[in-house]
Order: sequence, then structure tokens, then C-alpha cells
Amino acid sequence: MKVSITKVKDEWQNNPPKGFKLVWKKRPTATADSFLYKWDFEIICPELLKDSEFNIMYYGGFSKDGTDLYIFSSNDELANKLVIATPDKVKKTLTILDWGKVDSMKRAESDYLDTNDSVKDPQWFNKQNNFGKNLAKKPDYDKIGKLSRDWWILKNNRKDLENQLTFHTFDDIKSPRPFMDFHPSNMKNLQPRDKTSYQDLLNSIRFMIDKAIEDGTDITERAKPPVVFTNRSWEGELCDEILACGKHTTTAYTGHKHGKFADTPWIEVGPEILDQFTDVELYKAANEDNRSRNADKPIVKEDIIKELKYQVEKGGEWNTPEEKDRAERMLRTDSWGSITKSMETWEQDRNRESQGLTARINWKDKDRMEEVKEMARKGMKENPDTWYNPTPYSSDSLKYDTNIVKPYKIWVLDNNIKEPPTKIVNYVYFSSKEAKAQWVKERGNEQLIYEWCNNKELQISYIPLHEFEEDILIGK
Repeated sequence: MKVSITKVKDEWQNNPPKGFKLVWKKRPTATADSFLYKWDFEIICPELLKDSEFNIMYYGGFSKDGTDLYIFSSNDELANKLVIATPDKVKKTLTILDWGKVDSMKRAESDYLDTNDSVKDPQWFNKQNNFGKNLAKKPDYDKIGKLSRDWWILKNNRKDLENQLTFHTFDDIKSPRPFMDFHPSNMKNLQPRDKTSYQDLLNSIRFMIDKAIEDGTDITERAKPPVVFTNRSWEGELCDEILACGKHTTTAYTGHKHGKFADTPWIEVGPEILDQFTDVELYKAANEDNRSRNADKPIVKEDIIKELKYQVEKGGEWNTPEEKDRAERMLRTDSWGSITKSMETWEQDRNRESQGLTARINWKDKDRMEEVKEMARKGMKENPDTWYNPTPYSSDSLKYDTNIVKPYKIWVLDNNIKEPPTKIVNYVYFSSKEAKAQWVKERGNEQLIYEWCNNKELQISYIPLHEFEEDILIGK
């Protein structure tokens, strides 16, 4: 059944509906369009108490704001009686628990009902909802932060902060063992970051090793203990050891000619800790180790994007207020808009691939670049009065300061063209739907680009490149 009360965000705060008590645990944000709620029915009427066998009953769920509030998942006779009962028979309390986007609130509903074991608890009306099926548990950001904090305390030997440890003790720091033991070939390597992210960092560590040898000091003096997961199932495989994080202090040694002589203490994280965390939470904690205070080469936007993709592949969601806050905290920059574009493009490609279609065309791919060069050669052959730029431009890169005449002038100069053509054509591709919409809105950037760098002698235009191979199936 439904209760015909809508526009919670706009109306209920100032004019709560009559007939029941309204409690706000969380107020709506400007971008929120859905909410998580709970009904409490405190039963006073003797007849209804006899029917229910409990003096209080509950129902929880989520609703999209501006629609009729959905109450019960089945036509329960008792539920109907409680809703229509007068206040002297049943005290009805509606609690607004949380606000967010639809996907976020669906997940919050699942977590909330699972936590309360509502499907099995007879005091709850949620009886036919298969909550949690194919849904990943929402990451516990507070727990992730505490685990990361533990590692920081242990890595820096902060005995003065021992009382702040949540999951660990200093007994989890194990006696030194050879650095070569931590080579990725010796253990499952969880490291979230791409290998290329470490190159500058590894070079600086190798420099420190060489300097320590020259000075006659311990080559591991500035090395911090790596974190190792033990006896953890990962990607369907039970692993004795996983190098969770710390590659930035170990790979430089394993790849150094003196590394085989170096030992280092290490932090063991066993099942008693690991079993409290999902794969996604552990992945995030490993990434936390690369924050600016922990690593010489801090985490970057691409690391967050890779992490979010992993989260989605595990059945989670990425576009939540918590993820936005976390990204801004980790990166210390406002780059969520850029991350969002990358994730939306990836999701679109993922959906197309699930339908057997090709993903968005990458015009910076080597083969695609050659394709554009061939198109340019063919265009100039067919139209001798026009020069076709053999390099594709992203619509995002075409800003007001992009000089699209310069390549033409270089071509004329390098090839000693006596009578150059007066027409220029550029190939333009779009990295996202939003980029294409912006391009259309700005009339193909005519005001920003073409009118700015044009002159009376030249006519400049563009040809849009295809976004997808629309009719081509994967593997065809």
C-alpha cells in the first residue's frame, strides 16, 4: 500500500503531515533525491495487540522524493489496520534516516535491513524482500580509516600512540626478513597502484640506498615496514601472503644490486583482522597507504578511478557522497568532476560490451591515429585546395589557447609548399556525452577557436569522428 504524501524534501520539513510523528535523523542535501525511512507502530489498542503479538512493529525502506511513499511489500492485513488506526490506538512514527541518490539509498536500504535482520525478525513487516542479493556491502569508511591509521602508527613506530590502535598491537610488527621475500613473485600482490606510478619513487629510494652505502650507514634506515596479509582468500585463491601495501619501500630494494643483503621488519595482518573487512575495504585501505603524509609519491586521480572500477566490478557503486568526500580528502583537490566523466564513460563502455557492442573509440590509440592520417591523405588527394590535419583533437583539449593553425604552418614550412591551400580541416572526437553536448552548445567552439585563430586568408572547419563502431559487434 502507499501513503499519498510527496515532496518530502520541500514540504515536510516546514509542514510535517498530520496523523503521525516525524523524526529527522538526517536532513536532505541539495543534490539528494531519495531517502531511507523507517516506520514505528506502537500499538495501544488491545485488539490490535492480540493480532500482532508485539507492542511495536517496524517497516523500513527507501523512497524517491516526489513520489507516493511506498509502505509495505505485501498486502498484509495487520499492516493496513495499523496505518489507518487512530492515534489513540496506534502511535505512528516515521523516521527519515538518510538522504542521497537512488542507487546509494537502495544500497543503504539493503544494509539497514540486513543489519536489523528484518526478513527473519517477526516484528518487521519486511518479509518478502530478498535484500542483499547480488549487492556488495557498502564500504565502512570509518573502519578503513582506522585500519590505515593503525598501519601508519606501526610503520612509524609511534609507541606514544599505542593506545590509539584499533585492530593491531605492536606485536604485529614481525622480526626483519630479507627484502627479497617481499618480491611480487613470492606472494599475491594486492597493490592497487600501477607499476608506472612508482618509477620516480623507486629511483629516489635507490638513490638513498646508494648514498647510505657511500656514507657507511644502514641502507634500510628510512625504509618502513611493508604490510602483509596472511592466509587470505583473494580472487578465488587462498594465499599464504599478500603484499598489501609497502611496494614503495620494498621494490626499490628487490630491484637493487644490494637488496639481497637488506632485511626489514614487516607488519602482519592475519585472519582475525582480515575477516572483518571485505575485499573492497582492504583494497581501499591499501590505497590509503599512498596518501601524501605516507608516501613520497602520493595517490593520484587515476588511482582513485582504478579503485572505483574495482568496487563496481565487485557489485558496489561509485557515485556516492562518501566516495566524493574520500576522493577529495585523498587527493586534496576538487577533481570529482573529472573522475565522474571517466567513470561514466567506463560504465557506458561496459554496458555496450555487455550487449556485445564495441566500446567508445579511442582515437589516441596507435592504430586509430594511423587511421586519421590515412583519412587526411585521402582527403588532400581528393581536395587539393584543402589541408587535412592528420592528428585528431579531443573536443576537451580545444580550449581558447589552442593554436590549430600552427600545425598547418609547420607543414607548409617543412614541406616548402609554394602555394599552400587556403582551407584547413581538423578531425575532432568526443571523450564523453557531456563533451559532445558542450561542443554543440558552443557551436563547435567556433567562438573559442575558429574565429579566434582564423584570418581572411584561411577557412577553418572540422569533421567529427565517430564515437562508436555502431554496427560492429565484438569479435565480428
